[in-house]
Amino acid sequence: MTDSKIPGHVRAQCELCGREVNTGVDGVYRWTAGWMMNRSGGGGHSLSLKQSENKWAHGKCVEDKVRGYQGSMF
Repeated sequence: MTDSKIPGHVRAQCELCGREVNTGVDGVYRWTAGWMMNRSGGGGHSLSLKQSENKWAHGKCVEDKVRGYQGSMF
């Protein structure tokens, strides 16, 4: 199903819920991988040699997944 409100050049399918996502708005996630440097205080920073894929997800879908929520977004 196509949501005509999302222009084609910024339209993708959410990898987590399968619905359309507007890749041009704030709060949308893109799948990215790379090398992260360890910090002396723990954790990491500075993602180097970043590689992004054409995989997108709604912010709420990612947040729900992080919290372990299994239900539908809609």
